[in-house]
Amino acid sequence: MSALEQSGRELARAGRELEQERQPLDALIRQHDRARAEKLREQQPEPQKKPTRYYGPSM
Repeated sequence: MSALEQSGRELARAGRELEQERQPLDALIRQHDRARAEKLREQQPEPQKKPTRYYGPSM
């Protein structure tokens, strides 16, 4: 096996290991983002809806 092939296999293995390590972190980040978005949603007041005005001819 050439040095280039060996290097490629080691790089691929390192990439797979990093991907496996990253998965729990990604899940934690998603959970944090959802919680933060929910908190921000709770802090915002409900938008006041203005009554619709109709300026056409009355029936």
